[in-house]
Amino acid sequence: MKSVLKRIPIFFILTLLLMLIGGVILLLSTKIGGHLVVNSTHTPFQDEMFYWITHCGDGLFVIAGILLLSILFWKKYKYSIVIMSSVNLIIVGALVAFFKQVVYADAARPIAFIGRDKLYLVPDAFINLANSFPSGHTTAAFSFFALVAFLYPKNWIQIVCVLTAALIGYSRMYLSQHFLEDVVAGAGLGLICFMLSYWFVKALPLKVNLTRQNNL
Repeated sequence: MKSVLKRIPIFFILTLLLMLIGGVILLLSTKIGGHLVVNSTHTPFQDEMFYWITHCGDGLFVIAGILLLSILFWKKYKYSIVIMSSVNLIIVGALVAFFKQVVYADAARPIAFIGRDKLYLVPDAFINLANSFPSGHTTAAFSFFALVAFLYPKNWIQIVCVLTAALIGYSRMYLSQHFLEDVVAGAGLGLICFMLSYWFVKALPLKVNLTRQNNL
């Protein structure tokens, strides 16, 4: 854990700060009231922007990103980058499915919990009704962009990665796909998924291992 924190401290600190802010908001507001505040901020520009931003948390986007990272870092890390990014994706999918389908299978999405007539819905946006907790898009976003920050650990890139993941999380609320609690949990779960993939690859006896270079 210390090695990762040493490499991408800004990503972790900002993510935990955002989660803390989200937690405070959850304590000070009701589930429905907090969501209706977000739902009241719609503009045509934001509708279009968040409609597309939310797709950056889709499985296809993450897979494409993993393939790109594997190509860019193949010469330096060989199979270790492929394995770590793939394990990252698998863990995200498995844990999100477990929580959504088993632990919180009865968690309703905003449209089912609040009611369609009380919400503004972005035109042409597909809306789910069930399996709200946690936000899979947010989990995938924070886990994937933690990997990006890990590979490009410059301070400004860490900040961009956190902000991008946060925008994806916010887009899930903006589109009334999730509540704030789903997004906050997704951010935390994303960090856990990244760390699990890091520890998995670190334990492998690979000749070229991205978790061992630079004493990581």
